[in-house]
Amino acid sequence: PQINIDGVQYNSHIRPEFRNDEIYVTTDAYNGFFSLNNFCYEWSRKTGVLKIVSKNGTEIIFNVDSDIALVNGKEVKLGYTVKIRDGIPVFRVCSFLDISGKKYQIDGNKIIIEK
Repeated sequence: PQINIDGVQYNSHIRPEFRNDEIYVTTDAYNGFFSLNNFCYEWSRKTGVLKIVSKNGTEIIFNVDSDIALVNGKEVKLGYTVKIRDGIPVFRVCSFLDISGKKYQIDGNKIIIEK
């Protein structure tokens, strides 16, 4: 699968993958996932907590090994458990985008995310 964010292809050292009809992606800060989406983030490997604030002010807090996120202080069931791969959180792309309020389209094996 490919992920295109506002005309720029997201390239991570860990390729997005299909599992159970879902696309999973690592949120690799060094390859631009957060900056391309206009997210501010704070990641702690020590605590396993990832805090993201979107351009529209939505605050999302994920905990590794949890299937619940806090979205603006309210619990939201994710339907999957956040895991780590190579020290980086892994997410279901569409679920994450829905929670953050980002607009996107799916075109075959490509997700096109608006900035």
